[in-house]
Amino acid sequence: MRIDELLPSYLADARRVVDLTPEASEVHQHLKVPDDVSHVRPTPAEAEALELDGLSLLVGLLGSDASGSPDALARAMRLAGPGARTLLLIGWPIDALPYDLLLGPLLDGWQILEAVPLEQPGIHGVHCTLVMEQTDNGEMRVANEHVLGDLVARCSRRRLVQLEAANTELDAALANLRASATFQIGHMVITGIRHPGRAIAGLPGDLARVWRSRSAKRRRAVANTGAATVAPAQPPKPARPARTRVVPVVFPPRAAAGTTSEPRLATMIAPAGLIVPRMLAERGLGGYEREALACFLAAADVAGPGAVLDIGANVGVYAALADAVTDRQVIGFEPTPALVELAGSFGAENGFGYAMESLALGAENGTATFYLSASSDSSNSLVEGFRKSSTQIDVSVETLDSYLERTGLVPAVVKVDTESTEPDVLVGAGRSIERHRPWIICEVLAGRTEERLTEILAPLGYHWYPITDQIPLLPADRIVGDSTYRHLMWMFAPEPPGDDFWAAMRWHEAVLATCTVDRGVDMYLRQAALAKLVTQ
Repeated sequence: MRIDELLPSYLADARRVVDLTPEASEVHQHLKVPDDVSHVRPTPAEAEALELDGLSLLVGLLGSDASGSPDALARAMRLAGPGARTLLLIGWPIDALPYDLLLGPLLDGWQILEAVPLEQPGIHGVHCTLVMEQTDNGEMRVANEHVLGDLVARCSRRRLVQLEAANTELDAALANLRASATFQIGHMVITGIRHPGRAIAGLPGDLARVWRSRSAKRRRAVANTGAATVAPAQPPKPARPARTRVVPVVFPPRAAAGTTSEPRLATMIAPAGLIVPRMLAERGLGGYEREALACFLAAADVAGPGAVLDIGANVGVYAALADAVTDRQVIGFEPTPALVELAGSFGAENGFGYAMESLALGAENGTATFYLSASSDSSNSLVEGFRKSSTQIDVSVETLDSYLERTGLVPAVVKVDTESTEPDVLVGAGRSIERHRPWIICEVLAGRTEERLTEILAPLGYHWYPITDQIPLLPADRIVGDSTYRHLMWMFAPEPPGDDFWAAMRWHEAVLATCTVDRGVDMYLRQAALAKLVTQ
């Protein structure tokens, strides 16, 4: 992750950034504070008088030459109430983290939610950040130690992947060097010095062969220019390719609860700036909406016959998971051109069988303006102003009822995550929901979609469950989004889930927990090493 992506990614519901990074560090110049969020830089004395709650995000710096005193930062952190959050920027290299400081009194009562490595630390001096939340529990050392240990392990694995790529480039460079005339002539001369008798007989002929080959290459180059006296023009320097990241992702095996099988590795090659591939690279599938994914798979286990529909598919995580684990037909819907292209190539290159539709679903058929978020590709929306947008495109919109009638599909499980247009999607699916009663996994945004979702679903007799880490999920009387944005997904069930559903959800959650970054990198390196042996 880049340092300018931190605040857009982790602000959650905060409306004020309390920035305690020292002026001399210049770190504050790299932080991208959204326009609608207040950015204050108090002195340490002023910070001690601030009330820090869930509407404020504290930003501090440790480990830099200009980071200031840990005691001053600790005093400000101790004033924070439960639910307050801190981004603690770390200037120490990840393999030199001072555990005695980070796990000691400084973080008493703070839970490290994520430890995120940052790109280009040489520019801003920050190697990683700790995303933390104040809790009522002062005994968080073991949990925090696990998160920091996982950070160090992930970065070690990442270096192995980089080393493997560097070795591949080195092999290609050595092959080009060995093919050059300079290398061949030098090799012959050295051989002649070591074996004078052999050189007297063989060296003149060998030199003549190399020079003939070199002259032939020159003649071909000159002929291509059309003028024998003019040196061949240098080819134009190729444009620098866009940066990409290679993301090994472990998927659970296609197996039923109580059985064992080998997991499946899929590799995603994605532009480095995309949010979901970056999250998968940092957390693995097991750290990406794990409870919602487990609920989604449990619904696929118990639902009647029919297809799985991933509406708002982004790069296709839910679609790929459903295809990997179930035998159902899977269709993904995504209107963002770059994302639907990546989701399609990811499926094709890794042997997944899901199909992608370059289509937005809504309340009526037609075309509409689609607003591409300026800060996050996962926040593109049909709603103007949902996020600040620098680019707009026209997209096709169809109701789900129309699509299902046109294709003849029957929906069994429907996942909806369309950045505040979820009610419109369900309005356009009204006849299909009444007729087929699919299980619905839906994002609920606090303060935006609760009332309309309630109006739509209440007459249909569905049962509402916010998806959290507590299994069985607790039923809700009202649809109310999580203002902390930690648990965004809900399950709308056509019937109260039975014991078989909760057993399936527990099992899927446990299997997904094994789909870690380390496991993905291990499998990737083993496959790369095997491929290298086969080609040698």
